[in-house]
Amino acid sequence: MRDLEFKLWIDKNKYNKKVVSDITSRLKRIEREFNFIDIDFEYENNDCSYLLGLLKNSGNNEHIKKYKNLSLPLGKCCLSTYSYAIRLYIKYRMESDKNP
Repeated sequence: MRDLEFKLWIDKNKYNKKVVSDITSRLKRIEREFNFIDIDFEYENNDCSYLLGLLKNSGNNEHIKKYKNLSLPLGKCCLSTYSYAIRLYIKYRMESDKNP
């Protein structure tokens, strides 16, 4: 993940520091939980659709079952905050790719 650049981008877009910290933490946790998956690789490979698919329906789906011992809040509505973090990262990448 382009941690520093993402933090600068999100801060520039008028999010407060707590929100920036929360979103960044969620993205890092996603990378750890899914066997150190690289969110930038996922973006370049499939626009993070694989990751978003794993979190679909609050994680109640067949794709996520191959990952054991996840400590994500599966089955709870707060899992949507992780999807939101991914979508925000996608937005950042799309904008940064347009304006390198």
